[in-house]
Amino acid sequence: MLNQLLLLLFLPTLILVAVTFVSIVLVWQGTLARQQVKLSRSIANTVVTYTDSAKRVLDALGQTIETADRPHLKQFLTDTHSAYSYFDTLYILDLDGRLDLMTPLDHQYIGLDLTRQPYYAKAREQKSTFVSAPFISMRSGKPTVYLAKSVESGQMVVGELNLSTLQANINAAIGGDRENLVFVADRAGTLLAHSNSQLVVEQHSVGHMEIVRQGLETESTKIYRASTGWVFGAGVPIESLDWVVVSQQSLKSALGPLVRVVAPALSLSFFLWLWVLWTLRLQQIKRVVAPVGRLAETAQRIAAGNLDEQARLEEGKEIGELAASFNHMTQQLRNHINAENMIADISRRLMGTDSDSLDDEINRSLREIGRFVSADRSYLFLISKDGRTVSNTHEWCDDGIEPFVETLQNLPTENYPWLIKNAAQGNDIVIPNVAAFEQASAGEKADWIKQGIQSLICAPILTRGSLKGWVGFDAVRQQRDWSGKGAKLLHLAGEIFYIAMQRKWSQTALKASEARYRQLVQHAPAGICEFDLQHKRFIGVNDVMCSYTGYSQAEFLALNPQTLLPESHLSRWVQRHKGLTPDNPTLPPEEQRIMGKDGRLFWALINCRFVFEDDTPVRLTAVVHDLTALRQAESEKKQLEAKLAQVQKLESLGTLAGGIAHDFNNLLMGIQGNTSLMLLDENRKHNDNERLNGIEALVQRGVELTRQLLGLARGGKYEVKPTDPNHLVNESATMFGRTKKEVRVHQKYQAGIWRIECDRGQIHQVLLNIFVNAWQAMPAGGEIYISTANTTLDEATVKPHGVPPGRYVKITIADSGTGMNPGTMKKIFDPFFTTKERQRGTGLGLASAYGIIKNHGGIIDVASQLGEGSTFTIYLPAVDKHVAEDPVAKSRLRGGSETILLVDDETMILDVGRDMLETLGYRVLAVQSGGEAVDTYRQKTGIDLVVLDMIMPDMGGAETFAQLKHIDPDVRVLLSSGYSIDGQANEILNQGCSGFIQKPFSIQELSRKIRDILN
Repeated sequence: MLNQLLLLLFLPTLILVAVTFVSIVLVWQGTLARQQVKLSRSIANTVVTYTDSAKRVLDALGQTIETADRPHLKQFLTDTHSAYSYFDTLYILDLDGRLDLMTPLDHQYIGLDLTRQPYYAKAREQKSTFVSAPFISMRSGKPTVYLAKSVESGQMVVGELNLSTLQANINAAIGGDRENLVFVADRAGTLLAHSNSQLVVEQHSVGHMEIVRQGLETESTKIYRASTGWVFGAGVPIESLDWVVVSQQSLKSALGPLVRVVAPALSLSFFLWLWVLWTLRLQQIKRVVAPVGRLAETAQRIAAGNLDEQARLEEGKEIGELAASFNHMTQQLRNHINAENMIADISRRLMGTDSDSLDDEINRSLREIGRFVSADRSYLFLISKDGRTVSNTHEWCDDGIEPFVETLQNLPTENYPWLIKNAAQGNDIVIPNVAAFEQASAGEKADWIKQGIQSLICAPILTRGSLKGWVGFDAVRQQRDWSGKGAKLLHLAGEIFYIAMQRKWSQTALKASEARYRQLVQHAPAGICEFDLQHKRFIGVNDVMCSYTGYSQAEFLALNPQTLLPESHLSRWVQRHKGLTPDNPTLPPEEQRIMGKDGRLFWALINCRFVFEDDTPVRLTAVVHDLTALRQAESEKKQLEAKLAQVQKLESLGTLAGGIAHDFNNLLMGIQGNTSLMLLDENRKHNDNERLNGIEALVQRGVELTRQLLGLARGGKYEVKPTDPNHLVNESATMFGRTKKEVRVHQKYQAGIWRIECDRGQIHQVLLNIFVNAWQAMPAGGEIYISTANTTLDEATVKPHGVPPGRYVKITIADSGTGMNPGTMKKIFDPFFTTKERQRGTGLGLASAYGIIKNHGGIIDVASQLGEGSTFTIYLPAVDKHVAEDPVAKSRLRGGSETILLVDDETMILDVGRDMLETLGYRVLAVQSGGEAVDTYRQKTGIDLVVLDMIMPDMGGAETFAQLKHIDPDVRVLLSSGYSIDGQANEILNQGCSGFIQKPFSIQELSRKIRDILN
C-alpha cells in the first residue's frame, strides 16, 4: 500500500521537475535574446558613432576650406589626420575634381583626375557626407570606405576611413569576452569587421546566413549551426549605412550557467525526492513536497519575467541549498541585465549630449558606475596628444572621500611607468591590495597610498594599438576585488567615454572653425549676405553690408530684396540668374546700383553664388563691394590728372612766356627810356610831342601784354601787399560798370571779410578779364552777380588743386550769358584758346587769370551750362595782416647828386639808363656784368646806390648781390628785372636788397624809387 502511494506521488513530482526545467530554459532563452540584441545595438551605436565622428571631422574640414588660406589649410589637414588616426588618407579636390592637397603627401597623386571615382558623382548629388561601399585599400590592405563631402565653393574633401580600427572599438565594447563573437557586414554580405581579421582581408561573404539577411531588414534572433557549433545570434540593422551587426554566442556558453546552476539543483532535488520517498514516512514526504511546490511556483514567476523574485529558504540542508542556488542564479542574471541597461543608458545619454554639457554627463556616468560596483572613487585619465603628460579629466568621489582631480593635471607620463607599460599592452590593472603590491614603481605606489587607495582596477583605452588613457575604480574604505565583472564594465565605459570625448573635440574644432568663419565674414572688407530662395527671405548679413545700406541687422533680415534694387535693375538681375546649374552656380561680377535706407543710391560690385539641391537653387550668397569711394577716387584721379596736365602745360608755356616777356620788356625799356628822355628835351620840335606820347601809349600796351605773359609764368606777382578784397573787387566792378551800361552788376560783400595778400594790379587784371568775358557772353545785355565770403576748405576740397587746406576768401562772379559746352570748358584756361574772332582776342585773358591766381596760392574754377550762364569762383588764401596804404603817386621828377653804379648786360639798357640817371643829376658808373660790378664797388669808394639787373650771364644778380653784401653789409641795391618780383627776385629782397623796379620803367618811376631808397 505504501509503495503504491509513493509511486502516485513520484509521477507528479517528476512532471513538476520537468516543467520547472523547461520554464527556466525558456526564461533563460528570453533573457539571452534580450542580451544579444542589446549587445548588437550597442555595437551598432559604436559603429554609427565611429562613422559619425569621421563625418563630423570631414564637415569641419569642409568649413575650413571655405575660410582658410592655402598654408593654413595644409596645416589644418595635417593636424586633422594626426588627431583622427582612423583616416588612412585625407585629401581635397579642386573645382575640376583633381587632387589638390593630401596628407600623408604622395606627389604622384597630386593633380590626378578623380571625377570617375564612384564616390565623386554621388557626393556632388547629395548635401550630406556620402559613404561609399567598402573595399580593400591597395595602399593599406585594410577594409576601407570613402567619405566624401562637397562644399559650397565647388571643392570636395575626401577621407579614406580605415575600418580595421572599427574592430578594436568592437573588441573594447564587448570587453574582451571570448564567448561572444561580433561581426559587421554590408548588404552584399562582405565582412567589414570580424575578430578573425583574415576573413575580412579575404572579403569573406556571410550573405548566405539567414541571420544576416533578416538583420539587414529588422532586429532578429536565431539559433543556428555555425562552423564552431550551435550558436545563439542576434542581428541589428544600421539603416544609415545599410550594414548589419551580428552578435553570436555558443549555446554551450549561453546555457552554461543554466546547466551549472539549475541542472545540479534539479538533479539533486530529484534524487533527494527518491531518497525521501524510500526513506521517509508519508508525513515526512508531505513536509518535502510543499517546499518543492513553492520552489516550482517561484520558477514559474521567474519564467514570467519577474527577475526580482526570490525563493524562500526552507529548513533542511538540501532544500535550502536548492533555494539558495535559485536566488544566486537570479541575482547574477539581474546584475548582468542591470549592467547592460546602465551601459546602454549611458551610451544613449552621451550620444545625445552636446559638447558643452558632456563633462557633467561623464561625471554623472562615473557616479552611476562607481555606485553600481560599490567603489569609493571612479575616474577617467587621458594622455595628451604628444604622449608626454596625462591628466585626471573626470572624477566622482563618494561622500566623505577626498577628490584629487584638481591636483592630478598634466602629470609626466614617466610618473606611471608600470601602469602605462601594462595598459599599452592591453592588460587590465587589477590590484586587490595596494599596500602589498610590489610590481609597480615606488613612485606609483607612493601616489596611490597618498590618495588613500587600498584596492584599484583600471581598464586601458586603446585606439589602433595606441594607449589614449584609462578608466578605473578605487576602494578607499576597505579592500575590494573587482577582477570579475569590474573589468568588463570598465572596458565598455572607457570606450564610450573616449568616443564621447572625441566627439567633443570634433565639435569644439568645428565650433572654432565656425567662429573663425563668422569672424571672417563679420570683418571681411566687403558686405556679405545670404538669401533663402525657397522662403524668400534673408538669413544672414554682416556688419559691413549693414553699414553700406544703413539698416540694422534685424531690419536687413526683414527686407524684401526688391527694396535694395531699383526697378530698372531688378528685372535684369532676375534674368541674369536664369540658366544657372549646379555645375555653373556663380554669376559673373557685375556693377549694380543699390538703394540704402535713406534712399541713397550707390554703385556696388556684386558677386553671387547659388547653392543647389538637386537642380533647384535654394540659397544665394552675395558679396558686395561699395564702389562709391572707388568711383570718387577714380573721378578725383581723372580731375587731378587733367589739372596736373594743365598745370604742366601752363608751366611749360609760362617758362616760355617769361623768357619772351623778359626780352620784350628789355626792348620796351629802351623805347620807354628814350621816349622819356625825348619828352624832357626842351629843344625838341613841339609837333613831336604827339608822336612821343603815342609811342609811350604803345609801350604801355606792350607792358600790358607782357603782364599777361608773365601771368602765365611761375612767380608772376609784382607788388604783393595785404589787401581788403571787398574794396578791391568793388573798385574793379565799379570801373567795369561805368563802361558797360548794358550790363547790370549786383554786388554782395560779406562784412568782416578776411584780408588777402596779393598783387592788386594783377587781381584787377583777373577780375576785369572775367568781367569782359561775361560781357561778351551777353551781347544783348544781362546780369552779373558778384559776391565775397569767408570760407574754410578741407583736405578733400583742395587736394586736386595742390594747395593747402585752411582759411580762404571766396569771390564768386556769375553771369546770365550763353554759357559754355563741355568742350569749351576743358580748354577755357588754355593759352591762346579763344572763341572770339581773331581780331577781338588773343586767348591770353583767362589763361593769365589762371596763372595769376595759381601764383597767389589760390584756386580758380568755372561751372557752366549752355543757355544757363557761367559762374567763376576764386579762392585766395586769407592772412592776418593789416591793409597797407597805397603811396601817393607823384608825377614830378626827383633828382639827386649821388653816385650810382648801373649794372646791366644789355648795351641798349645800359645806355638809356645812364642817360636817364644823368638827366636826374646823378653821377653814373656803368658796367655790363656782375664781375665788373663787384670789382668796381671794391675799388671805388663813395658809391651810394647800385641799380642791379637780375638776369645776367656768368654772374647773375643773386650772386652779384651776395658778393656786394660781403664787401659792404650796408650796401644799397635797387633790383631791376624784366621778370616779376616773385621767385629769385623775392629771395634777393629777403636777403636785404633795398628795392625792386620792373622793366620797362619811366624816368618818373626811376626817380621815385631811387629817392625812396636814398632818403
